[in-house]
Amino acid sequence: MQGEPEKQMEIDNTRGSGAGKQKHKAKEVKGPAFTTLEHALHSSEYAFLSDDQKSVHKFEIQIERSSLTEEKFSLYGAYQEEIHNDHRNSPTGFKRFLVDSPLLYEPIPYSTTPPEHLPTEYGSYHQLYRVDGELVAMSVIDILPKCVSSVYFMYNKQWERFSMGKLSALREVSLAQEMKAAGAPGMDTLYMGFYIHSCPKMRYKGEYSPSYLADPETYEWYPLEKCIPALDKNKYACFSNPSHSIPLDAEDDLEEETQGTSLSDFAGVRVVQRNSSGEIVTKPIQLRRQARERRQYVYAKSLEAQERQTYERKQQLKESLATGKLPTELKKSAKELGKDLAYDEAQAGPTTHIDNEYSQAGVADPKIVITTSRDPSSKLLQFAKEMRLVFPNSHRINRGNYVVKELAEACRANDITDLIVFHEHRGIPDAMIVSHFPHGPTVYFTLNNVNLRHDIGSYKNSTVSEQYPHLIFENFTSKLGERVRDVLKYLFPVPKEDSKRVMTFANEDDFISFRHHVFVKAAREVQLAEVGPRFEMKPYEIRQGTIEQVEAEREWVLSHYTRTAKKRSALATSRFTEPPPAKKSKRTQS
Repeated sequence: MQGEPEKQMEIDNTRGSGAGKQKHKAKEVKGPAFTTLEHALHSSEYAFLSDDQKSVHKFEIQIERSSLTEEKFSLYGAYQEEIHNDHRNSPTGFKRFLVDSPLLYEPIPYSTTPPEHLPTEYGSYHQLYRVDGELVAMSVIDILPKCVSSVYFMYNKQWERFSMGKLSALREVSLAQEMKAAGAPGMDTLYMGFYIHSCPKMRYKGEYSPSYLADPETYEWYPLEKCIPALDKNKYACFSNPSHSIPLDAEDDLEEETQGTSLSDFAGVRVVQRNSSGEIVTKPIQLRRQARERRQYVYAKSLEAQERQTYERKQQLKESLATGKLPTELKKSAKELGKDLAYDEAQAGPTTHIDNEYSQAGVADPKIVITTSRDPSSKLLQFAKEMRLVFPNSHRINRGNYVVKELAEACRANDITDLIVFHEHRGIPDAMIVSHFPHGPTVYFTLNNVNLRHDIGSYKNSTVSEQYPHLIFENFTSKLGERVRDVLKYLFPVPKEDSKRVMTFANEDDFISFRHHVFVKAAREVQLAEVGPRFEMKPYEIRQGTIEQVEAEREWVLSHYTRTAKKRSALATSRFTEPPPAKKSKRTQS
């Protein structure tokens, strides 16, 4: 592809800055006053081209203020899904990540009149790469007083073989050169962000020369070629004072806080796992990866309420536009909400706990482990055995001397989706804990009126069907009710249409009655038989973490000691939570 590219400046919104610890020096420009990347790439070809020869394709590079457009979001969504396997993308997330910026647009004091294609203000920009008018790549850059800072880059996967990342880096070097030649004061550096020597995906930054790394203690810059030997030998390298470096074979005395515990707490812990050949092996737990995934989960949960609130306000604004009446509380934020309203049409709603916690529901069947508290009675053991028959694809294990942390790590290592623990009081089952892996939630239930299968006379001498059951949920209408319903629903796999097994969860005054039936279709009627067990359960706490994470945030706790506790319904929409009807005036009544 050749031909002189068209560069344009289009004015729109804003975007955020990036950070890192590597920079690339832009060498002094020799020869022409302004050197473009395309001239540099095709300089060897110009001698063989005739004046009337035309290029087959048109390659353009545009630089504009950062903004949200449908074209950019489409490229971003495809890049995240195809390259990073991330399907949780929304226009709001794109705007927050790659558009919103604390940088202010201020004039650049060029010493000469710059060409039209160069930016005239410091700030955040999007650099667009087009082939025949189609957007094939986009880089997010910040124009700062002394450097061009590379923030983010995305591209169409169809163009991956053309090394679009290197093309973008060369273009940004060229941009810094052109701005320096035009008289931008101090503009001589391309800042490429963090350099991670042990990561192959980040070491490409060292392929550009001359490059410099910042010392982690003095923040002075050192040539990369002089830093490589220290990076090869040490896991922590200090260039200004080599005695502060930590060799690779040294003992790691640094304690890392992970989920309320340190690495030393799990130094001797190993988990049991069956490999692909069927052999049982042990392996150490992977705390750093779990900590990183845990932080990502907590961050995603923190955004749910904010995105839900924004979504509801946008829906309210949409209804107001249809009726022609704008509510008073939306007057100040209507303009800001209306900007992204057109891009939200393709999105059914904001991300929820189903996107983050049950993304594989319906794709892969749940794998459940059932156990009890320590030293269980015979009745609790019998109840656990019967509950194993209730949940398909479940396995019951004896508790023994295992502590909760060991159970949780074993579940993670073996890809268990849920852990269910039953407790008792004086031989009577009184509590059930459902913990979803790998990151939560954990729901605590109390159990009442527990009747075992053998206590139900209609079906006590028959075997239990292991078909995937149909589920019936009654009166789970509040947001908390939907939350509890989803936790229970995703304990079961997707049933077949001809299944003759039914599980019922019926809510009445926040007590969930569980019943287990099988049915047979006769000529003109349906015969129903209860299988058991049966019990009532009531949720009293939900935590945003797994069972061993005692420091996890409480998402909801049952409040008994309030004046309206008896009137309030948590799992269903209660008539006491609705506003009272407006009173009629005396003039209307008369």
